Amino acid sequence: MVASWYPLHDQDEQSFVNDLTTRLVSSYWIGLREYSVDGEYSWSDGSPLDFTNWNPGEPNDAHGEEQCAELEMFDEGRWNDNACGIDNAFICKRPFDNTDPITNAPTVPPEGGCLSGWYKLLNKCYRLDGFMEQDRKNWFDARDDCQAYDNGNLATLHNKQQQAAVTTLMRGAEGIDVWIGLSDLGSAGKFHWTDGSDLDYTNWGIGQPDGSVLFPGEGQVDCTEMMADDDHPGKWNDVECTDTLNAYLCQMPLDPDLPDTPPQVGECAMAEGKYLSYFNQCFRLVKDQSFSYSDAKAFCEEDSTTLATIKDGYEEAFIETLMYTNALKYVWIGLTDKDNTGIYQWLDGWPVLYTNWGRNEPSMREGEGCVRMSDNPDWQDTDCTNSHPFVCKVSFDTVPQTPKPPKGYCLDGWLAYDTDCYLFDVGEQRLGWPDAVFDCAKHNGGKLVSIHNAAQNKFISENAKTAWGVGSIWIGLTRDSNGGWIWDDRTPVDYVNWANGEPNGDENGENCAELYDDEFGKWNDEDCFNNAGYVCVMKQLPYPPDGSPGTPAEQTGLSAGGIVGIVFGILIIGVLVVMMVWFIINRSPGPKFSSDDVMAASAGTSGFDNTLYATSADKDPIVSDA
Repeated sequence: MVASWYPLHDQDEQSFVNDLTTRLVSSYWIGLREYSVDGEYSWSDGSPLDFTNWNPGEPNDAHGEEQCAELEMFDEGRWNDNACGIDNAFICKRPFDNTDPITNAPTVPPEGGCLSGWYKLLNKCYRLDGFMEQDRKNWFDARDDCQAYDNGNLATLHNKQQQAAVTTLMRGAEGIDVWIGLSDLGSAGKFHWTDGSDLDYTNWGIGQPDGSVLFPGEGQVDCTEMMADDDHPGKWNDVECTDTLNAYLCQMPLDPDLPDTPPQVGECAMAEGKYLSYFNQCFRLVKDQSFSYSDAKAFCEEDSTTLATIKDGYEEAFIETLMYTNALKYVWIGLTDKDNTGIYQWLDGWPVLYTNWGRNEPSMREGEGCVRMSDNPDWQDTDCTNSHPFVCKVSFDTVPQTPKPPKGYCLDGWLAYDTDCYLFDVGEQRLGWPDAVFDCAKHNGGKLVSIHNAAQNKFISENAKTAWGVGSIWIGLTRDSNGGWIWDDRTPVDYVNWANGEPNGDENGENCAELYDDEFGKWNDEDCFNNAGYVCVMKQLPYPPDGSPGTPAEQTGLSAGGIVGIVFGILIIGVLVVMMVWFIINRSPGPKFSSDDVMAASAGTSGFDNTLYATSADKDPIVSDA
């Protein structure tokens, strides 16, 4: 049986279809669509377009997103153009006497190559633009730029294989979010691809899409970006379409007239070119042999490398792509707790800054302790005697400095990290940045926190979320008189983690920095007088000579003799104040005070009953000359 979406060729056929349909369904797809950008409409069965029944003002291609025709039953079956990717009822048509079974031809992989400057990935061509700030565009301009190429459009992603492949490209965008072709423009919150293909895969970030419009007058949140976060690169987020300027990813089909252009991955000059280069790292996938963990480790060491360390989500996506293109279920990576049970460490000594554990992992069952990556994709702690393919790697980056063991101790309520102490639980009151600075100073001379590497940033964001809940906290970064950024404790600004497009408020009084205490820990510049949570920091205190906990020195930094000295000094000052007040009163020509009055004054009696004011009716008022 050969059938197609319904083409309509005269008013009688239109009326026949209207009678078949139910008014309980608001609209139905018909077989009319625009097959190219700004192209002519044509029927899907190839029959001529010899009749139309458009609603007035249609087709209008609202937002540039509507290329398919539907019948609107609330308007007597008149036609409207709508986004092809949304769900709708539909009407099919076939010849009356045709009952042949449907036989679909096998799908033949496309052949051909890509234009110069485009990447061939999984039988498509991709181009990432907007590396430079002046080249970034809003969603509409990015879409138009992509559509200027023959059959080009903003990228559409339909499976985890495509997602991993394009995520590897994002590493070159230097932390800038990237537009893709997904929006809910004109479709009442239903997301659809701008090229009309099915929405059969999503990769939303945590809590997305949220459609959040925080302030009156803000643009609607209708367009989708891939976030450039080291821990979660490629996750999707819905944002405002017009004012947000991003890099953008274009796609187009392979050109059969161009020669094949294999994926552009460089080789490293080692092991006879068996290692692939990816941003200062060299990877080798050993796919045709399966070894135990120890044998795989030894194999890599013969190449003067180790089982692969994964430093961030981009390297994760790169290894995923190697797995997908070679149809591998598992590969060993270089994470293990065999040297220190329960503490997972990379074999090359790189600090563990990124993880992607699977459900209920690490499970740490008996015999386990070696980590493999699965094609879910996630990591699994498993039996080290299992046999799997594996990935070797060498990095030419400098290993980041790991936190030093604490050399002292922290007061009750403070958490130790490196050589500092952090106070997250400062009470429930949220303060402006200046008040937060003052309140930290009241806590044992603390400072608003300064941040100097990704590991410290992650430590702060995770603990702040526990103390304050998801939101934002002040950090000690503020603008100086020249508009540059300085830490309140005057340590160097040697690390930043700004959110995309930030800082952006130098002309709007946003002169202080906050950290979003979510899973990303990004920074934003904000008005210093807005209220937020905050984190204080102080240096760890040296242990007292006897090293005993709970001593006055441990809790205050002062010895018992020091505390006694301070109390004695306060008493001496109080006696001197009393003597001075007595001396001044007895020399004054005014009314005399008793010693009880003086003691009351020195005791700081407050309110309008203060003894320094004449309030009794029997005292003469003081009258000035008018």
